[in-house]
Amino acid sequence: MNENKKKHWQIECNRFVAYIDILGFKELVLNNSFEYLIDKFSIINNDTLLFSSPKFFDGKKIVCLHSIYFSDTIYIFSSNDSIISFKHFLLALYYYTNCLLFNNIPFTGAISHGNAYIDIEKNIFFGKPIIDSYILGEQVNYIGLVAHNSIDKYLSLFKSNDISDIVDNYLFQAKTPLKCGSITHNNLYWFNIFDIETRDDLCLDMEMKNSIDAIEDFFMTSSGSPRRYFDNTLDLMKKVWEDKKIIK
Repeated sequence: MNENKKKHWQIECNRFVAYIDILGFKELVLNNSFEYLIDKFSIINNDTLLFSSPKFFDGKKIVCLHSIYFSDTIYIFSSNDSIISFKHFLLALYYYTNCLLFNNIPFTGAISHGNAYIDIEKNIFFGKPIIDSYILGEQVNYIGLVAHNSIDKYLSLFKSNDISDIVDNYLFQAKTPLKCGSITHNNLYWFNIFDIETRDDLCLDMEMKNSIDAIEDFFMTSSGSPRRYFDNTLDLMKKVWEDKKIIK
């Protein structure tokens, strides 16, 4: 860990945790060369490193993230649970999940909040939010990240005006496809289209088509039960866009 990050990293504190599970990892490894896999996962790993270095917000507050990556599992941790840190955490996940998709790597997962012990130098990681995000993430039945109820409790601590940009831009609430059925949850809004007011119809259509194409590309890689992830994702995307009046 570099000295700047070490200076701002808290080992034990309340923080945000993301658990990401790569779908179809076994088939990906069995059906491709090591050279292909090294190239593919180097891109992914480099993107997590991009967000791990300390960043300035408002010219004074410093936040940073840390990620661990093993086999088909990725964990991303924030350095604390300030509202600035939460926004940075969600922004990083927005870009990172888009990176996964546009590199043809589908995923599921969850995000959570709580006290976690993250000692980067000693490689020691434990805490309730790590378990919470894993358990919920294993239930997810579409391509996306679902928010654990600990995230809802965290958001309830703030006035709506203080978090409106976060809720509007990086999260959405909907009946979410889980393996036990459709249950209302907050979700990472990875397919958001920013600055809608400034976009013409052609630009909006192109951005929506790019997101849809990224999902439909996976149909050629699977049959039967695995396709439920892609069907559920397309249905949810279109429903959210309709609710937000991006499409009619």
